[in-house]
Amino acid sequence: RLNKLYLFVFSDITWYAIVIGIIRKGLLKMITVYTKNNCMQCTMTKKWLGKNDVDFKEINIEEHPEAIVHLKELGFASAPVIEKDDFRFSGFQPEKLKQIVWIWK
Repeated sequence: RLNKLYLFVFSDITWYAIVIGIIRKGLLKMITVYTKNNCMQCTMTKKWLGKNDVDFKEINIEEHPEAIVHLKELGFASAPVIEKDDFRFSGFQPEKLKQIVWIWK
């Protein structure tokens, strides 16, 4: 739930602070990355997200086999699977990663 917010001066820094505050309060759904052990594409995806300061939740399907059922129901057969809201894809795909995250430099 958002509290009332009064802004008198709008700037890029102000908007950045608002967005970061919303994300930290969990009001925007976080990216979920389904991974497995010894997976180079999983490692590259996690490194890309970390390099771009993107918070994500990792679910290792070898440690949480119940997640495999979820991924199979969605039609995926290989890791990593990246999920945010209704947007999902498999593999290390930087262009698709850019579509689901906001990168503030």
